[in-house]
Amino acid sequence: MKIIILPMDNRPPNYRFLIDLANIYKLDVTLPPKNILGFYRTPGDINLLIEWLLRQRADLYIISTDMLCYGGLIASRENWTTFEEAEERLSVLKIIKKLNPNSNIQLSSIIRRASTSVFSESSYECWEKMNTYLRIFKTNPEQAKKVEKNFPRGYIENYWKSRERNHKINLKCLELVKKGIVDLIVFSVEDTFPGGPHEREEEALKQKITEYGIEDKCFIHNGADEALQNLLIRTFNKGTINVIYDSEETKVKIMDYEDRKFLENVNSHLRLTGFNVSENAENVVLISGNSKERSLKIIEKLKKTGKRIYILDVFKANGSNPDFVNDALAIGGSSIKGYSAWNTASNSLGTILAEIAEAPNKDKIGLF
Repeated sequence: MKIIILPMDNRPPNYRFLIDLANIYKLDVTLPPKNILGFYRTPGDINLLIEWLLRQRADLYIISTDMLCYGGLIASRENWTTFEEAEERLSVLKIIKKLNPNSNIQLSSIIRRASTSVFSESSYECWEKMNTYLRIFKTNPEQAKKVEKNFPRGYIENYWKSRERNHKINLKCLELVKKGIVDLIVFSVEDTFPGGPHEREEEALKQKITEYGIEDKCFIHNGADEALQNLLIRTFNKGTINVIYDSEETKVKIMDYEDRKFLENVNSHLRLTGFNVSENAENVVLISGNSKERSLKIIEKLKKTGKRIYILDVFKANGSNPDFVNDALAIGGSSIKGYSAWNTASNSLGTILAEIAEAPNKDKIGLF
């Protein structure tokens, strides 16, 4: 099976990780040249990327709408692209489907993060002020109006314009799913918090999903950079795993930069990636985020039963718990087969799942 991927940007989780997974699972994957994907605040060359896409012939296309429509994740938060331009670029999917009528097209699309991008000291100050503003926007609109005056002229207006544009594009994506042009879409709710500005948009998307009757083709959960990894392993994964939490607290905790109980994200990611869940599975994901001591006891017990242990470390966002890792390795030894703690909880979750995927026959991988 030939797979074409248009990544969200050229950072490792959206580019190198995909190449690594393709090598691990012996997948025929092609990505565009890295140099035309842009870098940081420089958008990808969308015209060249569209030309590249239209030259490809594949069984499966995995496409980031944030790259296709705006030039990447950072660019998607800016007002460099009009809605009309983004919509025209999105329409390329219709051409791809016409040229490849038997191909499967799957999309990753971001529900815009709550705050703004940080790339300098002044932008960090705006990021902090924006978080304060957004947390009181619904509950104390009068105070929010006062806070608006602390921003540069036009800053707030541009923020809401870019949100509205991105939301309208996400609604257009659902129309493509309804028409059968797109076969599946995952909406990743990027860095946010409960009560954030994304909630109105997410609710509107859910209403359209129900109205169109496409619930089985749409996923919405926290995350972002893991989405393409998960769509890639979805193509073949038939793995069975057991998921164990170190505590009930971890299961129901709302992780930093997320907006729902972690259990909800775990279940949605599992459905997306195609895993079967069984207490008898040989592969076990231990989700540790509350108690180092309980986690170590679980590892010790799992090792005695001969289970293959994969650790998801969610004690904190954007990094690991070094003391826990060192002790876990000392106790678990070679029984520990995988570990993830590289970014937000859901980013790390998606990557650990990509490590555990299983193909029933790696020589005959297809769409399941």
